[in-house]
Amino acid sequence: YDKPIAVLTGPGAGSAGDQVALRMKFHPMVKFFGKQTASAFNSPVSLSLGDPDWLFQYARHDAYLVDNPGHYLTHDEFPSESYFPGIPFEEVWLTPDDVAEGHDTVVEAAETWINSFAGLQPEIAYDPQTIEISVEYGQIATQDLTLQNIGTRHLFYSLTPQTANRLWLDSDKDNSVSVFMPPREPDLSVVESSNIACMEKEPQFPPIVTGHGGPDAYGYIWTDSDQPHGPEYEWIDITGVGTTVSLGNNSYAGPFGIGFEFPFYENMYDRLTICSNGFIKFGGGSAVYNNVGIPNSDPPNNLIAMWWDDLNPSAGGHVYYYDDDINGRFIVSFVDVPYYSYGGSLSFQAVLHSDGQINLNYGT
Repeated sequence: YDKPIAVLTGPGAGSAGDQVALRMKFHPMVKFFGKQTASAFNSPVSLSLGDPDWLFQYARHDAYLVDNPGHYLTHDEFPSESYFPGIPFEEVWLTPDDVAEGHDTVVEAAETWINSFAGLQPEIAYDPQTIEISVEYGQIATQDLTLQNIGTRHLFYSLTPQTANRLWLDSDKDNSVSVFMPPREPDLSVVESSNIACMEKEPQFPPIVTGHGGPDAYGYIWTDSDQPHGPEYEWIDITGVGTTVSLGNNSYAGPFGIGFEFPFYENMYDRLTICSNGFIKFGGGSAVYNNVGIPNSDPPNNLIAMWWDDLNPSAGGHVYYYDDDINGRFIVSFVDVPYYSYGGSLSFQAVLHSDGQINLNYGT
């Protein structure tokens, strides 16, 4: 959202009112109007005092800053210059005369601020104007791109890497990066191939060329069936021989025996769990539905993400596994499974071979 946001606060805020305001402070075009809140009640519980004119509440839970666990927010005033310096805040409140004349002074101050943006526009400048790089197969090249907002309003923009034939670049990080830049303040962003250096945390990983990539630090490479010398596509139908797995929304099942010692990075595994959200995992289960770029030190780890997304097998389709000991492989298939939010029908499978090879097959 690239437009100004006015947040109205006051001492009567209860429940998570000022916690929501606290989240809003991270938007680059937000300003607060009113008065500081009195305190925050997280999951308030009311106690009866036997008199309807009196209300007593206490906070059942507390909240704290992630980067300062010792600083609890329950009794903070917000906005508070001592705890949150630099927050744009205009203290304004109603007077009896304002109310008598039908004026809402707080709203009018907010409207005046929002209207001050009329006619202001961002303007992007970048150097160089074009970039042309020739790279041999398996090599990586880096080119700096300087971006600057020379306009009079915050600039919101996205960077999405593409190949010359307009196919999306696959990467171990999100392809599209959305950032903002304040007006008339140079903000240099260095584009390192498909990664945005100023937005990423170390370590950074090299980009993956569409259709094939690697090796990584452990020697893993990947390629798809459209590539020369790539694997031949073969969907393995196990609906008649496999074991049905019962999965609810955001759940997992197992562990299930693989039938052999499967080498995966630095460990060997003989069992795995199957997650409803499109991945299999070694060393314990997980039901996380919001996918992230990998590798990532945050859990879940030790996983093979065939189609990691918010899926719901309980709403349709089936999930199977099959220990194909004759061919030395273990197969997990999702068949006609929908998304949780917008339905659909997805079919995909993972085939684990005893030598460590992994095949991911996609039907729809």
